[in-house]
Amino acid sequence: MLVSIFIFTVSSEQIIGIYNLLVGIFFLFFYVFSFWGGGDTKLAIAFLPAISSQYALLFLIGIGLLGGVLLSVYLIAGLRRGFDEIKKGGLPFGIPICISGLLCVAASL
Repeated sequence: MLVSIFIFTVSSEQIIGIYNLLVGIFFLFFYVFSFWGGGDTKLAIAFLPAISSQYALLFLIGIGLLGGVLLSVYLIAGLRRGFDEIKKGGLPFGIPICISGLLCVAASL
């Protein structure tokens, strides 16, 4: 049996590109499983080239935390006005994506 070992040199730019690609695929799964719309997915993926790879996980956590705050506001509004009216408008998830994205882009500079 012949065993061969291949040694590949991979630059840091390639690793960052692969990492951002995987995060982009993660966002596409959000769209496929109807967690959010296609526009939210495109918006989140548009921020990835400007965000350093060390802040990509913080970007995801920021979206989750800010989305939770937005959800809490919508739940309180739903209790006051009725959930049927809130469901018609939907949850504008672009707001947490933009805030988290802008903070992570600023941190990446």
